[in-house]
Amino acid sequence: MSKISLPYGGQTLHIQKNDTQVVIASDPQAPSSRGITPKNIAPSFLKGFNIVNRDNIPKSRGEASTPFFHLFNLSNEKGANQESLPMMATGDIYIIFHYSFKWKDCQKILQEYKLDIQDIRTPHKLVVSVPQGEDAVTIALQLIDKQEVQLAEPDFLTPIQKASFPLPSHAVNNPQWHLGDGQFQESFLNAGNQTRNPDMFQAGSGVFIRQAWEAMGNLGSSAITIAVLDDAFAIGHPAFANQNKIVDPKSFNDYQQHVLPVSADDKHGTSCAGVALANDMAAGILGACPNAKFMPIKTWGISDRLIEAYFEHAMQADVISCSWAVGKASYILSTRMKEAIHKAATQGRNGKGSIICFAAGNGGYSISHPDNPYAVMDFPTHPDVITVAASNSRGDRSDYSCFGNQIFITAPSNGRDNRQYPDDIEAGKGAGISTVGVAEISQYSRSYKIIHNFSGTSSACPLVAGICALILSVRPNLTANQVKHILKSTTDRIGTSADNYDINGHNRYFGYGKINALKAVKMAQEHAHIPSYIPIDGETPTLDSVDTTNTISAPPTPNTTTIYFDSTLKVTVELPNPEAGLYLKANAVPNIEAGDFDISDTNNSINKSVSLRQIAEGDYYFVIKGIKKPENT
Repeated sequence: MSKISLPYGGQTLHIQKNDTQVVIASDPQAPSSRGITPKNIAPSFLKGFNIVNRDNIPKSRGEASTPFFHLFNLSNEKGANQESLPMMATGDIYIIFHYSFKWKDCQKILQEYKLDIQDIRTPHKLVVSVPQGEDAVTIALQLIDKQEVQLAEPDFLTPIQKASFPLPSHAVNNPQWHLGDGQFQESFLNAGNQTRNPDMFQAGSGVFIRQAWEAMGNLGSSAITIAVLDDAFAIGHPAFANQNKIVDPKSFNDYQQHVLPVSADDKHGTSCAGVALANDMAAGILGACPNAKFMPIKTWGISDRLIEAYFEHAMQADVISCSWAVGKASYILSTRMKEAIHKAATQGRNGKGSIICFAAGNGGYSISHPDNPYAVMDFPTHPDVITVAASNSRGDRSDYSCFGNQIFITAPSNGRDNRQYPDDIEAGKGAGISTVGVAEISQYSRSYKIIHNFSGTSSACPLVAGICALILSVRPNLTANQVKHILKSTTDRIGTSADNYDINGHNRYFGYGKINALKAVKMAQEHAHIPSYIPIDGETPTLDSVDTTNTISAPPTPNTTTIYFDSTLKVTVELPNPEAGLYLKANAVPNIEAGDFDISDTNNSINKSVSLRQIAEGDYYFVIKGIKKPENT
């Protein structure tokens, strides 16, 4: 295998090309060239596609008669293939041309490499496809060396890894303990042969959802919609049977136009949705926001096209819950993936932003890059999402839960903390989460059940999503950033004395702490002014790039953004033209002509940045302004 280092997602992606094997479509219905048709995810790779030896592909007149896709694997910087993640190059490339070049210059490059335009995002941002059988990675590397090309990223199709966790057989179950304060109550144990051990439960380990319902006087609003992206959904379960509860279901599996489970493995999404919004009064199982609408979105794999499609549909919802990722520490999000999530988080909900929750993962490792802790790697590290870690019924860390600088908040799930209970004593085991599930799936029928052992950050994530829906039930006009501020401001700090929170109130295991639904709902009810969330020190909020062809139009209209903050603030923006400036002023719009602004960046570069420290709380206004130069000057 040959080692390749590729500029990707603002970082460097290290992969190895498999020189002897390729991927072919094994299903007769699969397309002959572009437009990969989804089937199911298999543990080894993707059903519907097989990895075969290149020499075994039938040939006609010296060329392969069977369409194939090039195969790659993640590697470390030295080229060692340490990760088994297969990455199938789909043949698509995302190209951004420098704005200083004219369209005819760009066309020449497209023609040189016989690139077919699939999508025009702006006049200088294109999704193209390479000819069948050509190596998109090799072409991308050649393109990036062109002076006209700013970015060239190939699209890879990768399996999804659910953030599930196999519960130990001896785990203890206490139905819905997480909805209250977490204390052991005999009334919680209403079914099954369960081990009843009060020592497993610590007061305060729950999230006070029952108390939040009481403060609201309801179980949330039916005007709020939660989208759950996962493998499949048993939408016939009584927990989802309320009138008009299901809205805009969508399957991205072309062979399965429905979102229903079709195999025994298709049970993850049903339980995740149950934690967020189940409403099964007969069985006594409720999600965090039982009255919320449910948008089930059946996923397939991970690629640029698929991620864009998932979030384009999901951004119609108020809250988006994702209990999955790639699950590899060295995986890097592409530019298209990052842009798709940013679009949903800022433009969803008619411009207020959809609230996106991601499970942190269950590998017990740091999701932060060792050299650049704030680099965007896998999906839980994206700066626009709420990354959820897991705690246990003892009110401490679940030891499988991933950690790092990107952890935003913690929510209850199963598990124990080996630091506190190194000898695996009975008191240290964490109770599972009770929710809805799938009992049996056949060609002709599906039967449902209640389970008491749902687990992992897969369970913690939709719990946070459901509480976000409660907050919006109280204040539906809040922006996604304002909801994040509420969550940050109302958590309960948990952990041992060794788990230090920094000066910003952040901890790499718990984020800002364990979510508290009652405090969050009360803040939404009682505070007239809700500030926007400002990232912790070290993160860089990024303004949208200004899309234009060659120059910023004149006369310019200031583009102002009001930002509320209570700590260090740094803003960067990449502009298409260096002849522009970034200006900032407190409590008033900067008057650039009069020189009335607090700080500016007018350097001769497309990258502008302003940074303020030790600043008072208030309204700060940013203006990006550029002037088109007159002709013949």
